[in-house]
Amino acid sequence: MSDPSGTAALRCPSCSFLAAAVDDACGGCGAPLARLSVVGGRVTLNERSEHVEVVVTTTGVAPASFVLRSSDARSFPPWLAGFPDLDVAVMVSPGATVPLRFLVDPIKLPLGAVSSVRNPGKAIIPLVTSIVRFDDKRGRSIRRVLAIELATEGRPASSPRAASYRFLSRELLEGGASLPRPFTVRNDGGHAVSLIGVSLASRDLIVPQGAIELAPEAIIALPALPQALVIPPGGSVVVDARLRLLPGRLPEGALGVFAADVVFAIRGSGARSSRDTSKSVDESSGANSAMDISDDIEHTRASIDGLVGDGPRVRVAESLSVHTGGRPLRAVLVNDNPGAVPVRVTGAEVLVPPGEPDD
Repeated sequence: MSDPSGTAALRCPSCSFLAAAVDDACGGCGAPLARLSVVGGRVTLNERSEHVEVVVTTTGVAPASFVLRSSDARSFPPWLAGFPDLDVAVMVSPGATVPLRFLVDPIKLPLGAVSSVRNPGKAIIPLVTSIVRFDDKRGRSIRRVLAIELATEGRPASSPRAASYRFLSRELLEGGASLPRPFTVRNDGGHAVSLIGVSLASRDLIVPQGAIELAPEAIIALPALPQALVIPPGGSVVVDARLRLLPGRLPEGALGVFAADVVFAIRGSGARSSRDTSKSVDESSGANSAMDISDDIEHTRASIDGLVGDGPRVRVAESLSVHTGGRPLRAVLVNDNPGAVPVRVTGAEVLVPPGEPDD
């Protein structure tokens, strides 16, 4: 038999405590009574996108409301041409849904181009709800915010786009030693892709007089992929490359230079936009915005370069003994630096043998 007063609908599902219609949480056990969520809250846009529809729904037993604030709308990108009424509270009853419609101007979407501060390729639309929760970290109550994310259709990319080493000491790279150089491969597209391979490609470089060009494989070690790594939309994987120097590749006292592209082969990125280009890259930089597309496999690149040589150090070239005040003192003269980096001597210290007075 139904309750004509309607209060049965506001009983806590956890402890059956009778709650008021305005309660966000149960006064008996603290369980949340009002729950709002966005269905389809992450939308990928392309050149055919003219509007987007998402749905706000509630699975709680208490009603809740949300509002899209005009103060937040001021920061929306220019391609977001229309949105629901601003500063108007929208009530969502238990079990109900509220559709929201956003208009998109596809001409202004930064597809196949680099987004900017004024025209970013992503819009985060916050919906401030009436649901209040206590934030333990802030030590106060805050309103819950639902986020709707609209983003232009992206491509897989790696980070960092470029890594440059001004100088690497060979002592850090020889005898089994190495330096980590991880790369993060992101999937900014709207569907899952697979990382199927990682390889090295040589790059043109200017070799200074007296230096030696090092082959990419002599300095960069890439991990083997036992199987394809699936990257979901918005996800990423880390490729743990390392820098190490193979024996016999750099003579003692020589300076080595290297430059290479780390190439990531990605399958399943789908057909490219008609407004994309097959290679949108500044050829002079070789950064990982380079995207070579062949059938269903794309190759995105990250550049890496640097210098390798003997580390800075000083070598005792001569020593002599002198007598001062009837007490022998040892003086050391330093005038040789076999390393590849200059060393500045900023002071000298006189060492007194143990047991001798130091005055």
